[in-house]
Amino acid sequence: MTEIDVFKFSQLKIFDGLKDNLPEESREIATVYEDLLFAWNFKENNLQVVNWRAAQNKEPKIQKLILSAIPNFTISKVAISYGGSFAFVSGSKGIIMIEMPTRWGSDGIYQDGKAQITCKTINIYEHSLQAEVMQARWHPNSPTDSHLLVLLSDNSLRIYDEGTLKHTWRVGPLPTGNNLSYLKGLGDTAIDFDIAPAQVSNDLQSPNSTFALDINESNKSLTTHSFSNKRNQEQKKVAWPIVILRGNGSVYVLTAGLNTEKPRLQGPLTMIPSQKDNYGDDSCSLIVIPTLPVTIVIAENSGVLHHALMLENQMNQDTFFDESTTLVPNDWNLYVIENIELELGLQENNNKSDLTTCPLYLHRDPINEQRYFCYHDAGLHGITFGFVQQLQKYTDDQTNEDEINMNVPSRIEYILSTKAFNNAKINAVVGFGILQLPSGVFAVLSSGQVISLSTVKTMLPLVTDLSAHQPSLDYFKTNVQDQQLKVPFDQHIRALLKSDVSQPIFQLDKSKPPSSQETFQLLMNSIQIMRDKQFARHDKVRQELIKRIKILSLMKNQQKDEIALLFESKEQIQENAYKLADMHEDIIDRQQLLQKRIQDISRLSSLRLPAISSNEKEFADTIKKFKSCIDKLSQDVKQIKAKNEAQRKALESWSKSNDDFVKISLPPKQEETIKEFLSDMMRQIQGLKADVQKISNVIDF
Repeated sequence: MTEIDVFKFSQLKIFDGLKDNLPEESREIATVYEDLLFAWNFKENNLQVVNWRAAQNKEPKIQKLILSAIPNFTISKVAISYGGSFAFVSGSKGIIMIEMPTRWGSDGIYQDGKAQITCKTINIYEHSLQAEVMQARWHPNSPTDSHLLVLLSDNSLRIYDEGTLKHTWRVGPLPTGNNLSYLKGLGDTAIDFDIAPAQVSNDLQSPNSTFALDINESNKSLTTHSFSNKRNQEQKKVAWPIVILRGNGSVYVLTAGLNTEKPRLQGPLTMIPSQKDNYGDDSCSLIVIPTLPVTIVIAENSGVLHHALMLENQMNQDTFFDESTTLVPNDWNLYVIENIELELGLQENNNKSDLTTCPLYLHRDPINEQRYFCYHDAGLHGITFGFVQQLQKYTDDQTNEDEINMNVPSRIEYILSTKAFNNAKINAVVGFGILQLPSGVFAVLSSGQVISLSTVKTMLPLVTDLSAHQPSLDYFKTNVQDQQLKVPFDQHIRALLKSDVSQPIFQLDKSKPPSSQETFQLLMNSIQIMRDKQFARHDKVRQELIKRIKILSLMKNQQKDEIALLFESKEQIQENAYKLADMHEDIIDRQQLLQKRIQDISRLSSLRLPAISSNEKEFADTIKKFKSCIDKLSQDVKQIKAKNEAQRKALESWSKSNDDFVKISLPPKQEETIKEFLSDMMRQIQGLKADVQKISNVIDF
């Protein structure tokens, strides 16, 4: 059983007394910004706020934001700016901007939890004439977080900055006098708009400009509050395509920046393919999903949703406008991918004539760009695109295919149903918000009930229906292993058993309980859905199991044949291995014999060589060195002998010539020194003579 209040919003006193004072036309009286939950109190005419995250663990503090000027019109919508600095409350007859107080304190609430805070208000539009407020949205690129776009029923789009009217742009034909019902009856009244990702160009008047692919790049100005002239010059180069929807289903694009005086209005954009089903005759709302390329969702009061891609036009087509706008060709076309029909309440006996018609309100999911939510008088739906993931794979170049499979259907989940019978009292969704950290959604009903669900548990991931692409038996015979690797069989069975019929949570108006007949009819319808849908899936699973058994039997027989062939190959390989082993041994023996013969040949050849060996060469070189040394020593000895003989003769002649002279006597010490010197010389001469004698003996030997 699914828990219907995961975040305990029903216990918050902020919603007390809601059903007693709720106007019939109010549908967006509650919203959420980060961790703050806002709700308009019709009894006290103030905006109440509470920190929903802090309320999960302790008693929350409810703050009342009192407006300095009480609105004189019925409030139907509450919205907070992108930076949280401003908020506005609007109705069909007026709109008031609220300057939000500063936040501080432990819980991040306003003025540290002050119970009542008086806020400055700016009365932007409060008109008593026939012109009504059709839609109002904050501009995502406002440098002061205060630029507000307001669409009126007289086909004018106005831009305000802190309550000051900056520009008035014409987005459709002018009404004749004050007769707005005439334009509304023809479907020429603009009923909704949304802002697409930024378009960057040096010249905004250029008809062919390219989209900036990321809307967050231009939203960085929300955190950069610069008011210099340089910043204003940069903003003149940025334009935002404003997608406008008329009641007859025509879509127009107004390309304008914050400082654009005369914008570029284009349209109606061409629907491709041009089929009647692609045009909504009773359109009610529009939303832009910032995918790549941009996805446009158009809703009709009958519950039909059109999913289209906004692509650049290759061939510019001329379009018609009145004299107050610029005449330019279309830069884009709308390529309708699919049309889906929502179930507005449970149908009795599957009769489509019992369907109700009511306005549809669209909200994009800031966490997942492949998903958005749609709520209405009969409940809440969650829609997940099937083609966005294929586009991402193609743009990221993750596939080598030249074509994109755009036939993947979107997943529709009926999350909450507030109407089960045609004559039951309407229990409409009057407030909706998307929670983050943790991820979830909440819905406020006109009966005062509050539903909060976790999107992690309720919103299941997109699962491709594999039953539409069942491979044949012949295909399995050739590619069964590849198929098993791509899609495991258990996942395939789970995909077949997965029901495409969502079971919504019932939250009916308890003031008038259903009759026994209505309850019985509801039970019978549920049983019939079970028979038609679930049992058929079980039959399909049974057929798949039979097919799987046949395939596995075929694979088993094939594997047996392959095993027999493997055994035969094994025996043949063993025989070849034995032969190769014998041949290997013979080769080794022959190799050893050849090595021995080579060694013998090498030894014999070295012995029979005529030249001397290297050792003999070295010995001969050594002898030559010794001979040169001996020759040198012999010459030295001869020189010494000659000198000795010359000295002896000189000494004898000197002694004879000096016999008559007086003999000179030397001191004893000098005489001993000379004798020692002469004796040393004699020993050296004798040693040299001995060495010469030895060398001569060696040479003679």
